[in-house]
Amino acid sequence: MHKKLVATWVLLLALVCHAAPPKPMVTFTVDALKAPEKKEWAEKELKPALEGYAKNVIELLDGKGTKWTRGDIPLILETKDGVAWASGDKIYLSLKFVERNPKEVKGALVHEFAHVIQDYRPAPGRAEPYARAPGWLVEGIADWVRWVNYEGKAGAKSVDDMARGDPRHDASYRVSASFLAFVSRKYDRNFVMKLNKICREGKYDEEVWKKLTKKTREQLAEEWKRWLQKK
Repeated sequence: MHKKLVATWVLLLALVCHAAPPKPMVTFTVDALKAPEKKEWAEKELKPALEGYAKNVIELLDGKGTKWTRGDIPLILETKDGVAWASGDKIYLSLKFVERNPKEVKGALVHEFAHVIQDYRPAPGRAEPYARAPGWLVEGIADWVRWVNYEGKAGAKSVDDMARGDPRHDASYRVSASFLAFVSRKYDRNFVMKLNKICREGKYDEEVWKKLTKKTREQLAEEWKRWLQKK
């Protein structure tokens, strides 16, 4: 009886070990037409990293329980200059940037996938006016996803260190990410998610800050500057 029980457990363990991994929420398809020699590398290094973190990006910006209905995301390898950029549901990556900054590639792609999720554009046929979010905020949110969340504690520290050298909350990218992280910690852990929803709906205006925190953007910026000086 004991031997049969052991054999059963061994069989179950073998089945678990050989079970197919869970399907990612979002799948990425590598397009290497311009650099076929890089296709295998991208599929082994970049595709699993993006698919492994994509759900986190969606939950950070849209909340837990969000369903993905937009299909595969093409990851297109480019040979021209640049870093990485998003257009609609497509993400482009400059291989020249990969050569110069190999350690920055995955983080840069997380930033661009955040742009895909942001999707700040009016729906076709929209009748009411669409108030676009300012560029510094769009990039600040994407860098908040990357540096404050994906890059971990070291990344979160880096945005504050950079902000001390240029404490303008609307300086964009990492500096604005520091500002957003501060507001989130102090006023509402879901602040960025709520702000993202407002921006996507085309309803951004200066009153948004007061509605969400009971403080104006200028007041929040001053609080953030004082916090940076004390930290």
